[in-house]
Amino acid sequence: NWSAWVPTAQVVLVFGALWVLAFLGAKAGGPAMLRRALWLVPPYVALHYVVARVGEVRLFLPLAPVLIPLSWWVLFPDARRPEAESRGAAS
Repeated sequence: NWSAWVPTAQVVLVFGALWVLAFLGAKAGGPAMLRRALWLVPPYVALHYVVARVGEVRLFLPLAPVLIPLSWWVLFPDARRPEAESRGAAS
């Protein structure tokens, strides 16, 4: 896992830019539960680099419920405004 670049490229390509956007979403004040769960991502990735075949990208799919919402927190800031919430509740 450490000597070849292909497994690392596969891991990065699984979620693409969402890896970075999730950490930006945590700094932008994302939901507290997701910010706490984000602390588990680096140990999870490191553990899989040590004991698993990183080329098996499906091992990283359990990170999707944390990475995707936090990255959307950055990508769609208008969706979390109060008037957007009131329109969603009224319809």
